[in-house]
Amino acid sequence: GNRMVLGDGFAVTVMECGNQQMSFNIHSDGNGYQYIFMEAGGWRMPKSENTAKPVTDRHGHPRWPEYTYMDGLEIMNFALSQVPPLIQDTLQFAGWEKDEVGTFAMHQANQLILEFLAKRIGVEMERMPIVIKHMGNTVSASVPLMLTEKHHELAQNHALEKVLICGFGVGLSWGAATVNLSKTEIYDTLEL
Repeated sequence: GNRMVLGDGFAVTVMECGNQQMSFNIHSDGNGYQYIFMEAGGWRMPKSENTAKPVTDRHGHPRWPEYTYMDGLEIMNFALSQVPPLIQDTLQFAGWEKDEVGTFAMHQANQLILEFLAKRIGVEMERMPIVIKHMGNTVSASVPLMLTEKHHELAQNHALEKVLICGFGVGLSWGAATVNLSKTEIYDTLEL
């Protein structure tokens, strides 16, 4: 089995109307829902005495319906098969070349997935910052939290002018956007 290393964090994003061009490319495919989900605790299966008991998964491992379940190999296969064409299509739609992108702001799933994605996409790790060791996987907050951790360095290197933001995971869902963050006010991470 695998063990998830999750962080606990959130991000607040305030947006205002502007005339800056942004491109979005968003996908969802419910066929892979069983690879990362929490079976119990919602409307379909409310918590009960039975959901607190372990069950055996298809690999013969015990798991608890009230806890998040993830098939790490399937999620890695999903990320490596869906994210590279997503990035290519998003860049093409935006009219950007891969070499123009200063920062690939990726969901901080885990270091191994990010390293494999960088190789598959053909991007050096300097343009795909990783903060997972410091913050863990904070799910949808991982991209803005990475930006708060690295924004001074990225701004000094003029790496915020063309940013490709990319997230993937639960659902299964995956999406990307191209943005210019060079004039965006990004504040330092506040740790409590």
